[in-house]
Amino acid sequence: MTRTLRCQTLALAIAAVLSAPMAAQSDRTEQTLPFEVDKAATLTTTAGPVKVTSLRIANLGRGYSRGGLSLRSTNPPSELSTTLRMTFDVQNPLEQEWEVTFTVEFMDKDGKVIDRATKKEDYEDETAALQMEHPLLEYVLPFISEVRVTVHGRRS
Repeated sequence: MTRTLRCQTLALAIAAVLSAPMAAQSDRTEQTLPFEVDKAATLTTTAGPVKVTSLRIANLGRGYSRGGLSLRSTNPPSELSTTLRMTFDVQNPLEQEWEVTFTVEFMDKDGKVIDRATKKEDYEDETAALQMEHPLLEYVLPFISEVRVTVHGRRS
């Protein structure tokens, strides 16, 4: 290989390294647990340094909307639906910002997904409770057997 060709190859390699964006660190875990309302379930899911230690599901009932109960609602909630609130206990002990996506899949006894809820949050050196509210048809509640919690994080 000639000296000029080696210099060009080296210059191209350096340019490729310098122009490539920093690869974001990523991590994903998943855990399946029985569907239980008003009981805290222990989780062992992590996304990098972010640990999710528990999940509590509450049924807020019919007539609940994100703004709370309202007598003057122009579009009242359906009497056929209910709202579930999932509360996660989340800890990130490091001073690194991580964007974490929480996905909760409600599954029947055969493992088929009935419904899914997703929410993203950023965590940096904090302990917090994440709340997700998800409306669904009330008649499907007895068919939900398990929930699959997927926590996917990436360093911001």
